[in-house]
Amino acid sequence: MTSHEIPLINDDEFFFGDDDEGYGSEKPSETGTHEQSDEDEHDELLPSSAALGGAALVEDVIEGRFDRLVGSINSAHALTDQGAMSELWNANVREDLGDDLPALADVDFRDELRQASGIGKRKGIRRQRSRPALSVQVRALLSDATTAFINRELERVVEILEEVIQIEPRDPQAWDMLSSTYEEMQDLDRALQFKIIAAHLRHDSEAWHELGRQSHQKGHIQQALYCYQKTCQLDPNNIDALWDRGVLCRDSGNLRGARAAFLALNEQFPEDMAVVLELQGVLRALGDTGLLITILERAMHLLQLAYPTGRAPSIDGSYVAGGGFGENAVAILADFCNEIGDFDKSIHIVRSGTRWLQGRLEQRFWDGMLDDHEFDGPGMARFEAAGPGAPFNHLSLNLRQRLAVSRIRLGETDEGRAHAALVLQQEVALWGVLFPEIAEAFFHEKLYDDAIPVYEQLAENEDTSGVDVLMRLAECYRHTGKLAEAGNAYQTLLGALDASDAETVKKVKLNLAEVYEMKGDLHKALDIVYQVFDARNAARTTARSGAGPNEHDAPEPATGSSSLFFEESGGKSGKRKPGKSTANARLNAAQLEEALRRKQAQIDDAWKRLADAEDQLRQGMDPVEAEGQWLADAEFLVETFRTARELFTSTQQKGETVLTAWRKLGKKADEEGAENDLATRLQLELADAKGRRAKHDPDVDVNITYRGVSFDTWITLLLNYVFVLTRRGQYSTAEEVLKHVACSKVFSDATSQDTLRFGRIACAMFDQRYDVVVDMCRKFILTYQMQSEPFSLLNACLASGFQPANSFQDSKLQKQLNRETRLMHAVVSGDATEYHITPQGRFQVRGDAGTSKKAVKDDEGLEDDVDKCIKVQPPEKETTVPWAVLSQTFLNARSWQSAIFYLMHAYEVQPRDPMVCFSLGVTCIGRAMQRQADNRHHMIVQGMAFFAKYRELRRDSHQEEVNYNMGRAFHQLSLFSEALQLYQKVLDAVERRLALNATADIGLARETAYNMSLIYTQTGAAKLAQELYRRWLSL
Repeated sequence: MTSHEIPLINDDEFFFGDDDEGYGSEKPSETGTHEQSDEDEHDELLPSSAALGGAALVEDVIEGRFDRLVGSINSAHALTDQGAMSELWNANVREDLGDDLPALADVDFRDELRQASGIGKRKGIRRQRSRPALSVQVRALLSDATTAFINRELERVVEILEEVIQIEPRDPQAWDMLSSTYEEMQDLDRALQFKIIAAHLRHDSEAWHELGRQSHQKGHIQQALYCYQKTCQLDPNNIDALWDRGVLCRDSGNLRGARAAFLALNEQFPEDMAVVLELQGVLRALGDTGLLITILERAMHLLQLAYPTGRAPSIDGSYVAGGGFGENAVAILADFCNEIGDFDKSIHIVRSGTRWLQGRLEQRFWDGMLDDHEFDGPGMARFEAAGPGAPFNHLSLNLRQRLAVSRIRLGETDEGRAHAALVLQQEVALWGVLFPEIAEAFFHEKLYDDAIPVYEQLAENEDTSGVDVLMRLAECYRHTGKLAEAGNAYQTLLGALDASDAETVKKVKLNLAEVYEMKGDLHKALDIVYQVFDARNAARTTARSGAGPNEHDAPEPATGSSSLFFEESGGKSGKRKPGKSTANARLNAAQLEEALRRKQAQIDDAWKRLADAEDQLRQGMDPVEAEGQWLADAEFLVETFRTARELFTSTQQKGETVLTAWRKLGKKADEEGAENDLATRLQLELADAKGRRAKHDPDVDVNITYRGVSFDTWITLLLNYVFVLTRRGQYSTAEEVLKHVACSKVFSDATSQDTLRFGRIACAMFDQRYDVVVDMCRKFILTYQMQSEPFSLLNACLASGFQPANSFQDSKLQKQLNRETRLMHAVVSGDATEYHITPQGRFQVRGDAGTSKKAVKDDEGLEDDVDKCIKVQPPEKETTVPWAVLSQTFLNARSWQSAIFYLMHAYEVQPRDPMVCFSLGVTCIGRAMQRQADNRHHMIVQGMAFFAKYRELRRDSHQEEVNYNMGRAFHQLSLFSEALQLYQKVLDAVERRLALNATADIGLARETAYNMSLIYTQTGAAKLAQELYRRWLSL
């Protein structure tokens, strides 16, 4: 048989047992069933082995790969041609494992996929194997080869063995002798190759491991990975092979292979910190932070169980903190938790981890504390106030910085500032590595005043200063309205940047242009934009003048490579698409006029389409299509309004330019188009300003219309637009639009501001953002002092429901209500020592310095949007509304004693107010139900007296309401007979109303029936309760 006639053996034709003697036919066991391989127990330890389905199947695949390789070698006569052998080997293995074999990544991916899906897991069948039966000719050739080898006729040995392999390639003896022959010829590379080929016939994991090490020593990375892979497939518990493969994959950039190897090790040794640290680098590079946190948490938990004192003995007699999971590991785990936004877990990790390392693991009661006073130390106000006997638990600066970042990002600013202050006291030259994350946390939470000193320290030090620091510092200046400092920071940054970093230079210049625009220096802003255009055009000219190499050409493999693989070192790279060509953005006078006319025509057409869409909606046409068209045109008009610089001032925008507002709309326009539009807009603004100066009337149009449309129409469009956005689930965008347009100088009057705040309240209530509702109501209370309408608005907006009730308990709202109520009382009583009038015309409670500072802190964020109060005459008579609303905050929190105090003030003001009398009745009975009540009977009688007065004032117009509330009071006192009589009167009144009109309002019937059913159930009258269920409580 010639070499061309050697048949290839399919993988499914042979099954192998445990011994390595050879191959044979299937042999069933004595029981008639096939025995499973002993190596099946390792199926779950390594994904690749599990996917292949047992040791026998692994061997099948390995030898099947050998058959294909040898068949190709024989067909091409490539046994003695190194280059041809490498090419054939890569072709066969690529066919097996895919085109991306050099990275061996697809193997692990398919293994993981099989393991996750559970498909493809087959059990190997144990087979007895024997050596292939050699023909007389092959035995004679082997004898001749042995004789020639003894006689040192090495070239003749190679010729004979090549003939043997062509006849019987599955005899390992021939491959072994061929490898030994090349070793004698000092051709060690060829000898290694033939050892690898022979290893396919000897399923010895240690042999594969040794071959992998030899290949690694020679620099054949892909060949070494292949050998390590075979080792792990044959013996998933080979720890050394898993480690060697993981390290080699990591060093060669095959992160997925490193991940599989180290995960297999971690599965067996989850507390081994050497493996965990290797996994940390690999998983961090792959972006799998969630899995990394799980691995670190498991290691920490296991080590805490093993070493509860936080100290593990070492070989030299010393101790290792945390068994290797020391302070740095705790900090790393906290950092990863912060990275995914799980700040609560980060805080828990730092606190519990530090406690464990300090030998205080059993002190878990600290976990119930909401603050971090466990780690208060010298220099912290809370620690100093506690006195000399306060407990002190040391916390390193590294971990304190993690606590500071987590607290700040959680919104617990005071706690975070306390930790940050201790860290920021250190010298930036020594501890500067901890500063940037604190500054970034302040910046992310928009605490720009806190971030500025940190960034300034970093910028002043040469070792910590950099592009990112200066960029953030400039942004903080801009957001706080310090435009001169922001401009200087951007100028400094431009001087420090390398001209080759074109993208960063362009970004800085555009930000500088925005600062100049905010300051009103339109000429400087336009010059900066022109510089960006010039740099862009120069870059395109340079790109067109030269042609780079073809990046898609694959590297040619070395013909004389000593590896069975193409050891490629280069990575893939893609060509960058050239940008679109744009003309110079400078416009002459005619072009400016044409651009202005075209812009006005677009706005006019949008208004016309908007009116047509509204007509279609009124006529009942397709609401989806009509509303979609209306929303598109409205978005264009709102965008036009928000990007008009003449409608805004730099002091109102608080660092937000019109270009920034445009970006927040989420437009997907290309970057160059946005730059060109910016330049055009600046030129139009310059031309418009020049025209106004010529007429000596700079504000001729701003106070009347914009683009020919009155501002009342504009504000109506803005409100309709945000209402549609909110209804479509885009509340955040609607809120951003309302907040931005409120900064416009054309809407600075009180009426416009009130209208926009009402719009924010409506959107927030629809989206159940009651914290925003409370903030807006607080602004109304602050603006319209001494008036009861803002308090009534607060009650109306937080009428009922769990979330409104929760928002009603806001501490800042309660403090403000307390201040405003006291203020009104002081003004009415004429006690000038209790209040004073600020330069802005606002009444303010006069108190000690601490009280004033707390009031300013509580009203932080309100003063920015409320420039001045609506000036009214001080009231001559007090109203009950502020006292009643303030008391309701205590009543809602079941603080009956405080509620009684404020309600009694309201009762003194207006004793015939039914709401005050009713609230006092409820509060007195609630107080009587508490164990702290001094005289319960007295409180009950007093409460019923107020209820009687409430009934006297209210029964003529609201008899059902009075009966229900009185019945509810008797119900709470367990006077069931009286309660049932009053409840029944409510139901009888509803029945009479329904008899006259079946569609009439049933009022309080359902609430009354439910309360009656509770009484019937408690007293054993189940049938009466069922009748109420059927009549009133069933659908």
